[in-house]
Amino acid sequence: DATDDFLDEYAEWVQEQAAALKEDVREGLWELTRTFPIDSPILGALPRGTTWKQVAEELKVKNENSTVRYFLHQSGIRDVEWLEKNGKCQDHMKPGRSTIEQAGRGAFAARNLPKGTVVGYAP
Repeated sequence: DATDDFLDEYAEWVQEQAAALKEDVREGLWELTRTFPIDSPILGALPRGTTWKQVAEELKVKNENSTVRYFLHQSGIRDVEWLEKNGKCQDHMKPGRSTIEQAGRGAFAARNLPKGTVVGYAP
């Protein structure tokens, strides 16, 4: 996809400039690039919370999987301690098909809930 293509070109440029770019400069450029304040689908899909060193390492071992998808997947993995502290129960919902014609699939209440009950959480 376009973001992976961008990352490949970015990595190639960083490699070409390796002699002139110290590690702190590479990291600073990466931080600037991924947080640049423009509305861009490509820049918006860059991995968040990662160093350039982490991205470059993943690009080296990149196989048929997307580098961007790898970091998105990694950012969704949490240990039990984190879940116990920050997790929210989602058992008020269940997946299913709507009884409304042409509404398709969605999330539905798993049981009758009192008025004002929080049904689900989103980031």
